[in-house]
Amino acid sequence: MKYDDRIPEEVDRALTALGPAGSDEQYTRELQRQRFQKRARAELAAEDNLEAVKGWEDPPSLTAREFLEIPDLEADYRVEGLWPIGGSVVLVAQAKAGKTTLMLNLIKSLVTGNDFMRRFPVQEVTGRVCLIDLELSDHTLRRWLRDLSLGSEKLLLMPMRGQGAWLSEAVTNPVARSRFADWLRESEVDVLIIDPLAPLLAGARIDENSNTEVGQLLRVGLAALQAESGVSELLLVHHAGHDGNRARGASVLMDWPDAIWTYELKAGSSGRGGQGAGDVKDATRYFQAVGRDVDLAKTPVDYDPDTRRLTIDADPTLRGVRRQATEDAEKDAAVLAVLKDRLQGRAETDAQWKKAVGGHDKAYRASRDRLVKSGAVRQEEGGRNGAHKFLAVEAVVAPNDVPRPPRPQLVAPVGDEVPDTSSPRPVP
Repeated sequence: MKYDDRIPEEVDRALTALGPAGSDEQYTRELQRQRFQKRARAELAAEDNLEAVKGWEDPPSLTAREFLEIPDLEADYRVEGLWPIGGSVVLVAQAKAGKTTLMLNLIKSLVTGNDFMRRFPVQEVTGRVCLIDLELSDHTLRRWLRDLSLGSEKLLLMPMRGQGAWLSEAVTNPVARSRFADWLRESEVDVLIIDPLAPLLAGARIDENSNTEVGQLLRVGLAALQAESGVSELLLVHHAGHDGNRARGASVLMDWPDAIWTYELKAGSSGRGGQGAGDVKDATRYFQAVGRDVDLAKTPVDYDPDTRRLTIDADPTLRGVRRQATEDAEKDAAVLAVLKDRLQGRAETDAQWKKAVGGHDKAYRASRDRLVKSGAVRQEEGGRNGAHKFLAVEAVVAPNDVPRPPRPQLVAPVGDEVPDTSSPRPVP
């Protein structure tokens, strides 16, 4: 027996299990009503499908040979090694690390063609950069732009603090998106920057931890806006999570873009490290980039608070060596100061000096060894209980080692002879 032949029997068994269904007339009427609804839903769905494919065109397709015969663009990167032409970037930044300052430095390079952070060559935009700022007040944005002398006609500003809902409508609503895309095209926008992403998500009532909802915004809304408007590159600025190393929220933010830029802050000696710790003025900023044909290791960045300019040394390896040497010198000076001031220039044992310094043993020993090697501290036998003792050289100069004043030199005026001092002068 075929399965189709068994269907009536199974239907009868299911109906029997449900119990009495009322009168035959009521049952027949309800059955007919639901059949009509089912047919109506199917017909409406078919109409929707037909509406969706109006104007449908077959997608473009090429053979691999045809595809490879297409000439490449003159430039592969908008920012050399960091931002591929036609690509999308997510800039992930720690709270108060200076993400907007980094972004404004980037815009400065895009509209002038100057190297980004004086390190990375930039393909200058032929049209405009459009910045949609959802965070700063007009006053702050205006002041920061003046600090960077960023008054270019190539920069199109949309100060929209508190208007994330408007932007979400312009991205997710197909009709509004089409109008916004037309405006971007007419404005000749090459690069679109949204700073930051969170207000856009909130305006669209999207849970930033939902891969489905965030992915829909990125892969459908923003991707469609970029395609319809002809915008070449897109950059989204987003806050980092508590660890400061990855984007806050959904993981799709890390796999959607062509490149991920990370910008973080590590406190200086006055802080204990971590997000927001220590004195920001003494903190070190680090920039890193990974992605498709993008690979830049974590690199220290210099910040000039007077001009808001960011720079990266051409040779970050040497820069790291110089920075480490500076940090070592500061630590050594502090350890030596303890020996001179608190111990009057003399430590009878290594433990006595270490206790006065405090802190980590490893850091103390490294400074101690450098001070001894440099000659600033003399290590001798004969300390307490047979241990070494340490003497600050400047504080324990022996009498015989006291430097004598230099012997005066006789300099004759031009044209005069130098007096002969080889024989003693007669006593008057």
